[in-house]
Amino acid sequence: MGLLGIDLDVDKARDVVELVWGHRDELVELLTRLPDLLGDAGEQMHHAGTGAADAATLLQGDLRDLAHTAADTLAASRDQLAVVGEVLGRIGRVLDDVPLIDDVAEPFAAGLQAIASVAGDVDEVARQVRGLGDGLEGVGRGLGSMGGSLASGGAALASLSGRELPDAEAKPKPKSKAKAKKKAPAKATTEPKKKAEPKAKAPKGSGLGIEGPRSTR
Repeated sequence: MGLLGIDLDVDKARDVVELVWGHRDELVELLTRLPDLLGDAGEQMHHAGTGAADAATLLQGDLRDLAHTAADTLAASRDQLAVVGEVLGRIGRVLDDVPLIDDVAEPFAAGLQAIASVAGDVDEVARQVRGLGDGLEGVGRGLGSMGGSLASGGAALASLSGRELPDAEAKPKPKSKAKAKKKAPAKATTEPKKKAEPKAKAPKGSGLGIEGPRSTR
C-alpha cells in the first residue's frame, strides 16, 4: 500500500509526469487560449441557434401563409368550376326535354364530366398544398425549439470565457394574416322619377262651356 492507503504505481505515475512535462509548452499555450476558444465556440453556437430561430419564424409565418393562401385560391377555383358544371347540367337537361334534337345534349354531358374531373383534381391539390403549409409550421416549431437551445447553450459556453451574449428569447408565434373581407355587391341605382309635364292651357273662348263674345245690336 502506498501513501494514504492508495496503491500507486510509481512507474506509471512517473511516465505521466514525464509526458506532461514534455508537452508543457503546448499545455500552457492551450490553457492560455482556452478562454478564447470557449468564447468563439459559444458565439458560433449562439449564432447558429439564432439563425435556426429566424428560419423557424419564416416557416411558421410567411411560407405557411403563402401555402394556405394558395390552397384557398385553389378551393375558390374548385367552387367556380362547380358552378360552371351546374350550369352545363341545367342546359343539358333543358335540351333533353326538347323534341327532335337527339344527341344535342351529349357534348354538355361530356363537358360536365370533364369539369367534375378537373374540380376533383383541383380539390386534391388544394388539400396537399394546405397540408404542406401545416407541415412547414410543424417543422418550424421543432426548428425554433432547437434554435433556442443552441442559442442558450452558446451563451452559457461563451460566459465561461467572460463573454456575455444575449440569451435566446422565445419569439412570439407569427399571427396569420386576416383574410380580406368580400365587398358587398353594389346596390342597383334607381332611376330618378320624371317630372310630370305641365298641361297645355286651353285658349279662351274655344273650350266647352265657354261662351264667345256677345253681339251687341
